[in-house]
Amino acid sequence: YEYYQKRTSHGSTLSLVVHSAILTYVKEHKKQMWEWFHRAMQSDIYDIQGGTTQEGIHTGVMAGSLDIIFKSFAGINIFRDHLHIQPFLPKHWQKLEFMMYYKQNWLNLKITQQEIEISINKFGEKIYFEVENQTYEFKNKKKIQIKYKAT
Repeated sequence: YEYYQKRTSHGSTLSLVVHSAILTYVKEHKKQMWEWFHRAMQSDIYDIQGGTTQEGIHTGVMAGSLDIIFKSFAGINIFRDHLHIQPFLPKHWQKLEFMMYYKQNWLNLKITQQEIEISINKFGEKIYFEVENQTYEFKNKKKIQIKYKAT
């Protein structure tokens, strides 16, 4: 990370998204993940590159920012028929709440600094999900709450 960070010009705001996303996997730089993400979000609100904001939004940066929210901050990853959840909420976020459609199920996820709450509106296919190497399954339950250790 350090090698490329020093050599990247950031001529495109997409590089801000890429740097933030990469830091999901570099534990010693997790705090910087928020800083890169925040700069990327500002790129569509403020004129951080001198004259491009008035030309319109950058949907690539928007999509990349949403991807960081889901994959990095919420820690959502689908692997081998399991929904893996390993949150890393920024310290100043109290919670992250959203809905997602997975295997013909509408899931409501609420993630705080200590707990993951998943509720299901209507059952579709069977769902397995994993938190901290523990596998869970929705079986005749409408809601599951799981404590986790924030990293």
